[in-house]
Amino acid sequence: MLFLWAHWSLTDHFLPDLSITDCLINELYNFKVTGILTVLNNYVTLLDKLQKVKRLFLWPRKTYKKFTSIHLSKSKKMKNRLLFVSSTIIALAIISCQKSSISSTSEIKLKQEAATTGTLATGTITTGTILDPGSSWKYLSNGANQGSAWRSPTFDDASWNTGSGQFGFGDGDEATVLQSGFITYYFRKHINIADRNALGDSVVLSMIHDDAAVVYINGSEVMRTSLLPQTGTITYTTGTSAYIPTAQENNFFSYKIASSHFNTGDNVIAIEVHNQNASSSDVSFDCAIKNFVASAFDPDGPYVFYRNNQYVVKSINRERGYITQTYATRDQVNLNIELPGGDSFAVNLKPQLISREPAESPTLPAKYFATSDIEGGIDGFIMLLKKANIINNSYNWSYGSGHLYIMGDVFDRGEYVTQCLWLIYKLEQEAVAAGGKVHFILGNHDIMNMIGDYRYVNAKYITNAQTMGETYGALYDANSELGKWLRSKNILEKSGSTLFLHAGISPDVVALNQTVTQLNTHVISVINKTCTTQDCKTATSGSVGLYWYRGMAEQALTQVQVNSILTKFGADRTYIGHTILNNQITLLYQNKVLEIDLQHANNYLNGYMQGVYYNNGCYFKFHATQSQVIYTPLIGTNCTAP
Repeated sequence: MLFLWAHWSLTDHFLPDLSITDCLINELYNFKVTGILTVLNNYVTLLDKLQKVKRLFLWPRKTYKKFTSIHLSKSKKMKNRLLFVSSTIIALAIISCQKSSISSTSEIKLKQEAATTGTLATGTITTGTILDPGSSWKYLSNGANQGSAWRSPTFDDASWNTGSGQFGFGDGDEATVLQSGFITYYFRKHINIADRNALGDSVVLSMIHDDAAVVYINGSEVMRTSLLPQTGTITYTTGTSAYIPTAQENNFFSYKIASSHFNTGDNVIAIEVHNQNASSSDVSFDCAIKNFVASAFDPDGPYVFYRNNQYVVKSINRERGYITQTYATRDQVNLNIELPGGDSFAVNLKPQLISREPAESPTLPAKYFATSDIEGGIDGFIMLLKKANIINNSYNWSYGSGHLYIMGDVFDRGEYVTQCLWLIYKLEQEAVAAGGKVHFILGNHDIMNMIGDYRYVNAKYITNAQTMGETYGALYDANSELGKWLRSKNILEKSGSTLFLHAGISPDVVALNQTVTQLNTHVISVINKTCTTQDCKTATSGSVGLYWYRGMAEQALTQVQVNSILTKFGADRTYIGHTILNNQITLLYQNKVLEIDLQHANNYLNGYMQGVYYNNGCYFKFHATQSQVIYTPLIGTNCTAP
């Protein structure tokens, strides 16, 4: 057991963040606090209004809202599993760690900053409050165009209203309620800095900005968040490219700002908050600033863009922070993908990308492995692939002529989406060279990230895009390597007489009377926003479309209907993900449908991963822990585990 303790003042608005890589904090006791608790890197970020609960199991990668108070009483049967809060001391016990390298001497990083993750160092300690959250601001929320004069330090804002954060409407948690019905809301604040040189090189500016914001200090723009255009003029009619991820609407996003923007003495911070459009149902704003000391960054990327006949590579490096590099040709681009545990793997760009992967193959591979809904969980994904002997310890393909089917939703929720994508990209090349193949079939979350629907994007990616000077949408548009590669993927594939897709096949899609190949043409229309025909709308619909439909998993169909659907496509079986059924691989409709969506993030923290292994007509449930692998027969006769 790893036991940690730390001191801080509970009267501080910024309680420390705890970043403990690859460890499971699974039970808290004797915990009572008023304020905000934030835990970074795979752990709970904000605790909601819980009262007098005996036991709390932390759920990874889930963001909660503010709470008023929480009390968890200790069970006499449980020992050494507590988080205790008195006036200034918090102690916690780490019950289990997934990596044997974790020990009592492992580095534990504390950060005093009430925000979700971002480009800030996970080992950052911020000290010296410059501006508290909940402070008073002058504000204007009448929809009037303020032009540019309002940003000036000398602007007369005497006629503006005065209020305190949090500002907004529509959520019910506002200290100051704003008028609804407008795109842009304006805020101004004077702050006094006794000695600008005492700030160090940078400060941490933390904002709640639903949906986006532009920040001016002493009349000059210092940043704009990544749902706004990163170049050009922002006006009072400029909406955002999408609304902010739903779970992060009331979270503080943290940004590193050069302290050179400030003066000794009086300073004016002017912030304009932009909604997606004038009919948005809510808006939120608050701001805080503290001093900043950095140690190590949370790696992200790289992202490869096609710009001015060159390859521009942007990334956030563990030690160096934001880096940009430019190359003249594809073969010069050699990427290093940093993993959360400190390891990394190399990726070379493919000589060229094809426009569309083949959707149909006449034969089913003799050996394959199937999984779905990885959702940015790189550690669990790697564990699954290693234990199934699909990759070796160097992250290289070791599955020979076998095939790997990944049935959608690599994106969203988790913190390591780019690492998952680059690993799949790399394995595709290596598999082909060995006579095998990787099939990455798009799910609804993958497509959402290419069409401006960012409801479930992890907060770090919104922040990181701004740091790299990009809109979030640009990370995966057609002028990026990952974006172009994703556009080559299918939403439905057929190998032999087996179908592979993310969600399910509805009778509405069958009624279109289209082939597997024809149905796949619709996904690019959705991404390009040219999905205007009724066939396209049906095939991709949020209720009956191929990457949304839950009726097959929820057994809303009859056996006759399922038989008819499979017959229509010349198939006898289909795999689907998208819908979790009791966190179990489930056989449906007389074994004709395999539902394989699982709670991978939770399973990994509990020490295991699962998938489906197929070998020459035999189907097995694959269950792997760190110490053993179990193959349980699902379908087939005379099947012997490998």
